[in-house]
Amino acid sequence: MKEIDKEIEIIVLSAYCDIIIKLLIDSNQLSVLKTIVFAYLLKKEEYQYKKIFKGNTTKNVTLKYLSTLNGELDDFKLNLPYIVHSIDLLNKSQKIDVKNNIIKILKTSDTAPNLNFSSFVQKAIAESKDFSDEQFLKEVFASV
Repeated sequence: MKEIDKEIEIIVLSAYCDIIIKLLIDSNQLSVLKTIVFAYLLKKEEYQYKKIFKGNTTKNVTLKYLSTLNGELDDFKLNLPYIVHSIDLLNKSQKIDVKNNIIKILKTSDTAPNLNFSSFVQKAIAESKDFSDEQFLKEVFASV
């Protein structure tokens, strides 16, 4: 592996670790599946100049957020190993705990990342807790 490839991998892993910690600070716990999907969407959202949905949306918020996956299957597949690796790194460093398909945050520090999720994203994450993983995955597949 070239040096530049290693540096890129470190940057991407670091970004996903940061996003996963933010997700878990915000929601306390999420399933592995939901963590993976939301981490990808949040990373993707970082590079968009304009938010697609506003915080005043109140119905089907999770489904609307998942709809932003449309056309992203190839990119999602490329990012998946980085997200899984980030979860593994956080688990091994005892910042999160992964048991029975649930990820919980174990410790936060004074240098915990600032939560800067839009109210729309916060609503989507909260609403996703009403979905079983099977239903959530069905909606993800319908979106990509």
